[in-house]
Amino acid sequence: MPSVSSQWSTLIDVVEHQSCMSPNATAFIFLEDGQTETDRLTFANLSLRAKAVAAGLLCRGIRPGDRVMLLFPSGLGFIEAFLGCVFAGAIAVPVYPPRSHHDFPIVARILNDCAARALLSTSALLSLFGQQSSQIVLRERVRLVAIDDLTDDTSRSWTHPGIDSETIAFLQYTSGSTGHPKGVTISHKNIIANQEMIKRACNNDGNSTFVGWLPLYHDMGLIGNILQPLYLGSLSVLMSPQAFLRRPIRWLSAITQYRAHTSGGPNFCYDLCLRKINADDSVHLDLSSWKVAFNGAEPVRPATLQRFADRFSDFGFNKSSFYPCYGLAEGTLFVTGNRVGETYGTVCLSQQQLLSNRRSPPTSTADEISLVACGRPWLGLDLAILTNAVEHDVGEICINGPNVTAGYWGDTDYNSNAFVLIKEKRYLRTGDLGFVQDGQLVITGRLKDVLIIRGKTHYPQDIEDSAQSTSHYIRPGRQVAFSLPSFDDNSLVLLAECSDDMSPTLYESTCRHIRNAVAENHGVSLARIVLLRPHSLPTTTSGKLRRAESKAMYLEGRFVSTESNLYQS
Repeated sequence: MPSVSSQWSTLIDVVEHQSCMSPNATAFIFLEDGQTETDRLTFANLSLRAKAVAAGLLCRGIRPGDRVMLLFPSGLGFIEAFLGCVFAGAIAVPVYPPRSHHDFPIVARILNDCAARALLSTSALLSLFGQQSSQIVLRERVRLVAIDDLTDDTSRSWTHPGIDSETIAFLQYTSGSTGHPKGVTISHKNIIANQEMIKRACNNDGNSTFVGWLPLYHDMGLIGNILQPLYLGSLSVLMSPQAFLRRPIRWLSAITQYRAHTSGGPNFCYDLCLRKINADDSVHLDLSSWKVAFNGAEPVRPATLQRFADRFSDFGFNKSSFYPCYGLAEGTLFVTGNRVGETYGTVCLSQQQLLSNRRSPPTSTADEISLVACGRPWLGLDLAILTNAVEHDVGEICINGPNVTAGYWGDTDYNSNAFVLIKEKRYLRTGDLGFVQDGQLVITGRLKDVLIIRGKTHYPQDIEDSAQSTSHYIRPGRQVAFSLPSFDDNSLVLLAECSDDMSPTLYESTCRHIRNAVAENHGVSLARIVLLRPHSLPTTTSGKLRRAESKAMYLEGRFVSTESNLYQS
């Protein structure tokens, strides 16, 4: 397999090259409400602001290697701050901005975990953070720096921090979908390698316009929608996640207006478009420029892809533009994907055999499960499947390559278990389950999510899919199934969000239909069903469900007799 080759060693090299070659070209546009342009940055502006922020940090006592937490709302200020840390040689720590006082303990935990020397944000957010600091005890050791105070004049005092490809650029705190977030160390070498992989795999170039709504502080938004177009010298048009979630048509309209080549997100965003965009909204769409519609970060549903392609084919969308892919923060972002223009593949297997980590044809329609292939590794990345028995061909996905992290920040115990030697090479254990067929990686689930009920293995997403299929009032992708120990075996619990327009008269019958579907499809009984209001279940910054936290909230009684709870059965 060919190795990564790039003309650059660090992100500073990338920014300086683009600002020299195309100083007046627009690098980023921000759509405040998902429609109206409110901010632009040229490549020259980007270099100027990065140097100004870097110089401002250095004159406030921040030194190369110090951690700087970034706390920003959606907008181009985040990009200036991130690159400012890079130009200072500091280690950026992007974190989602707190939406209420309940979020501050999470911010504080990450701040303390990485021993941050400074918190860089806007004046408005710092004011809010300052009001909480008495609880968190931050003021004595953490500098609060407002990006509003860092003027362009300071850029003249910037000097190169002397970083190289091995220098840590940032800590990507993992999503916490299965446990407590951990700080993944991402070096400049990791970033450059992954950018070259994405470029070649997606056939991107300087003319490839991006449109994105993903959170900028999460790996898919940061690596995919900020650093990839920066690496290419192309345009990226951004909006906030809230703008997209409120009206998904804004995403497709921006793709139409700016003639986007590359855009995408988790599977749920395509489902949301199908649910929320009506015929009147879509009459103006032209999606013919959209060549890479990437889909990753959660299970890719064949039915979703087919329905989206059927719905929007009249507006120029080509099914071959779908780009199912697999990645994770520990791989910087991208791990596997197809060649652009190739129609994605599906694999039809026996659900029962798959639960035993074996691949076999289905014995009946009821036993059938269809999985989407997520492509192959690129440019020096190696995959290995770690199985627990000779006859098993489904196992834990392990990766080795130039884009793979060296480990987790300050977590020696976790690091010792996170890697495994296979044929004398050090592989990262991803925690994801899958297999390789015809050179393509197929994801089956997560190791930590597997449920054991009466001695039989079940994947929670299969049970959740069965529940979702019973009613259009059950919100797609917003269910969590988990098991609890009982006196004779494990009991099964399902938390399910329902749409706002669901009538209370339907609660009991909906639960009955869910129980029947789960019993018929999986041979297990649900001990408890809890119907919840929209947005009750905790999610990660990329929209994935926080399964471990959902289970903990249930055990703490936080879904019982609360405003979130619609009905329990």
